[in-house]
Amino acid sequence: MQFVPPNNHRRNTVERAIRTFKAHFIAGLCSTHKDFPLNLWDRMLPQAQMTLNMLRASNMNKQMSAHETIFGKYDFNKTPIAPPGTKSIIYVTSNLRKTFDPRGKLCWYIVPSLQHYRCMKFFIPNGGERISDTSMLYPANLTTPHWTKLDAILQAALDLTTALKNPTTEDSPYTKILKAQQDALEQLANIFKTNFEPTRTNPPHKTLHSALLPQPPIRRVLSNNQENTNNQPEEENEPQPRVANLLACQSQPRVQNSEYSSTEKIHPVTIQQYENLRCNKTNKNNK
Repeated sequence: MQFVPPNNHRRNTVERAIRTFKAHFIAGLCSTHKDFPLNLWDRMLPQAQMTLNMLRASNMNKQMSAHETIFGKYDFNKTPIAPPGTKSIIYVTSNLRKTFDPRGKLCWYIVPSLQHYRCMKFFIPNGGERISDTSMLYPANLTTPHWTKLDAILQAALDLTTALKNPTTEDSPYTKILKAQQDALEQLANIFKTNFEPTRTNPPHKTLHSALLPQPPIRRVLSNNQENTNNQPEEENEPQPRVANLLACQSQPRVQNSEYSSTEKIHPVTIQQYENLRCNKTNKNNK
């Protein structure tokens, strides 16, 4: 057995575990409401320990969490969890309130109640802890999902599309509609389906070689006898890239070939044909 190096906490497993728990617990304290009394920090320790063990893998089975290895699989439906220190309002039953008292009380969420079905523990100022199954949470640092008007329109469009495409029975009023109206409704259903499920197209893939080569210019050339009867403006050339054509950068002979005079018209040839002409000329000179 050997000791870890002195003043090196990262080599000690226990010290490293303490550091991880402190970071996890401080993150939970930072997520509380701004008016949450921090003197209740000790009441949030059970949830911090439980959630940290859910995030850690078990040493016996890496496919399971440390909490599942000891306590079994956690069921969030039976025991819901909320962010610690969340501002809440719990329902006060009739036997615990007076006739004209409010039906709810302002409190703070602390931990889930593991011994009760779908219940959580709350702290009421000047009232202590209370277990309740009817509550409303108001998280300050999180956005609560809600049903917007756009969601309602899209859901109605999807329901209408499904109803028009799949009639239920033969006695349905949909089957008695005229053919023209039926086609119009099917076209409307296709419009709804297209708007509800938009398709995305990816831009064409461009290689480095194709990006360096300039694109051919688009130009409309009119002859002397041809006139622009439609009065359409001529299309201008597209801007050329700053990088020169790779094919144009091939080495050219410094001395002009004497076979062709400057007045003769030179037909365009490919690079391979040009190299063949040069080789034939060289062979004739050597002979």
